Amino acid sequence: MDVLPGENTSGAWFVVDEPHRQVDVGVSEDFRVRVAVPAGVPTHGCWFQARVHSTTLGLAAGAAVSARVTITVDSAPAEEHLPVSVPDVVGLDPHMALSRLGDSQLRADINGQVIHPGEMVLLDLGEGTTWEVRSQSPAAGSLVAHDSTVSLFLQQTSAPVEPVEPAIDIVFDDNKPPHW
Repeated sequence: MDVLPGENTSGAWFVVDEPHRQVDVGVSEDFRVRVAVPAGVPTHGCWFQARVHSTTLGLAAGAAVSARVTITVDSAPAEEHLPVSVPDVVGLDPHMALSRLGDSQLRADINGQVIHPGEMVLLDLGEGTTWEVRSQSPAAGSLVAHDSTVSLFLQQTSAPVEPVEPAIDIVFDDNKPPHW
């Protein structure tokens, strides 16, 4: 599958996730198309179409073209439009995970508590207990808006350790005097 850009649209703006796959004749398939418009492009309406053709015979074997997909290009600053790749925080302690997500301008949700980038937070996870991120949603590598929220699911990695009273046992041999 590839993209046919319309007027005032560049083919370089479009990336098709998994463009090469088996599609049976007469069957509809969903293809994810990411759009990344460069900064400075003025606000305007435009369109594109999807085209599906044989990967072995190419366009010579014919193609199927979708209906037009209409989009509006907004001229807001680029950093507001560019998607952010979700960092992999699985296996990290919660504070390190929050730091990594904050560096990517992403919020975190831990047990319903939403933590914004740069926000100081005290996580009450139990004294003497170690925790790590067991899983995250969306998954690492997913493309999301820069202010999205990533849900973190934690697991306990060690149980609290009970303090032990130090004990000294002094044993004397009745046949020898103590030696200090």
